[in-house]
Amino acid sequence: MECFNKKYYYVPADSLNTNYHQVEYIAIYQSKKLFGENAGVLYYGEVLEVSVLPRMEINNLGGRTHPNAKCYRFKVKEWKKLSSKIEFERDWVYRPRYSNSFLLHNSKSTFELFNIRSEADYRLVYELRRIQDNLKVQDNAKELFVKIDDSISVYNDDSFIRVYDSGKEKLRRQTDDFIKTPSVVFEYIKKCIVDRMSLF
Repeated sequence: MECFNKKYYYVPADSLNTNYHQVEYIAIYQSKKLFGENAGVLYYGEVLEVSVLPRMEINNLGGRTHPNAKCYRFKVKEWKKLSSKIEFERDWVYRPRYSNSFLLHNSKSTFELFNIRSEADYRLVYELRRIQDNLKVQDNAKELFVKIDDSISVYNDDSFIRVYDSGKEKLRRQTDDFIKTPSVVFEYIKKCIVDRMSLF
């Protein structure tokens, strides 16, 4: 892959918002279609320089971007390999998405990488994983949505953390209380989930 060998990455200018200049790292998403079992996020690099160029001045590989279309070209210091691959949930990362370095190194899936939006979200997922390691963070633009199993799900909208069983709300606690005393509040959440799971 030319971008990997020549240590750069580029995206169409209209695919980024005005905060592009704040990008410190670029991570490469490898699609299921092209990479099969190696699909996901495995490599990342520190951005050294950003320039705006017509696509044809960046490379001659063609693709869906028009040759005269303006693109942001990110010069990368070096591509590094993550300690473990971030698994793809489905082949859907067609436009650049934003996350942070902490989640890049601590997410198990692309849904976690892009749908955990706060420290409270991450702490909640971390604690829930101690109950059910194979839980699934879902793609949700409005709030954190975690499926514990086919019946139990947990949400956090930064106001309230809620636990649902088969679509019915079973518990509601303020997110601020969880931030202040996570262990205390999580005991209520844990009891609600474990009691339900123990019925099976």
